[in-house]
Amino acid sequence: MNTRLLIIMVSLLTLSTAAFAAPPAGQPLTLDLGKGIKLELAWVAPGEFDMGSTIGGDDEKPVHQVKFTKGCWMGKYEVTQEQYEAVTGKNPSGYKNPRNPVENVNWFDAVAFIVQLNGMGILPAGVACRLPTEAEWEYACRAGTTTRFYSGNTESDLARIGWYGASRVLLYGGNAGKHPHAVGEKEPNKFGLYDMIGNVWEWCSDWYGPYHGGGAVDPTGPATGVKRVRRGGAFPNAQGFLGSAARGASAPLDKVSAFGFRVVCAPAP
Repeated sequence: MNTRLLIIMVSLLTLSTAAFAAPPAGQPLTLDLGKGIKLELAWVAPGEFDMGSTIGGDDEKPVHQVKFTKGCWMGKYEVTQEQYEAVTGKNPSGYKNPRNPVENVNWFDAVAFIVQLNGMGILPAGVACRLPTEAEWEYACRAGTTTRFYSGNTESDLARIGWYGASRVLLYGGNAGKHPHAVGEKEPNKFGLYDMIGNVWEWCSDWYGPYHGGGAVDPTGPATGVKRVRRGGAFPNAQGFLGSAARGASAPLDKVSAFGFRVVCAPAP
């Protein structure tokens, strides 16, 4: 698909975040991709939170308040290889396993998947899917918590919820064993979302840029940029590089075995 067209389409989907119409509280959403393969999403209600961290990297500062006026459904799991293949007919992953997160996908691959998903005719009327904004991702990851991880502050807390390594080259330690794992094997957060920290990095819709002080309402990130945000960390990363506020960024064409994504669906304007 033409790169310019993909950018236009994802931009339109992102801009719709300010006009969500909330469904009944707690209502889940399950998409039938065919051949017994489902894509499950959990409802994330609107609210407020403090985004960023005072103890993390410089790009996590300053801490600032974000308010969401509308909610959204977010994928309970990272998009799996069987889901990706059901929609696109392809599986680019290096670590093959149907229930593992799809990886080795760049930002455009993630957007193309979502464009195809939206065109399958399986969504409720008036609903469209897209990548999460960075603010939505952190809000959903924290699920009301203020600790470093949504499970607590220690490495043992991280081990309960995520797959991680000990260094960039995985020479020792961690619990991932040098590869990603099937989704949903660790504890979920309070919103019912799994693997938000560790396993694979997750692409977001935003261009990467510095935070600014003050409050924000339904933010969608910088208008332009060079790199796209990715969140959550991955199986090669040591626990010191991970956290609900930890940020990453890469050129949209970059793809490695630690890059994946999850989807958001929301009522259209």
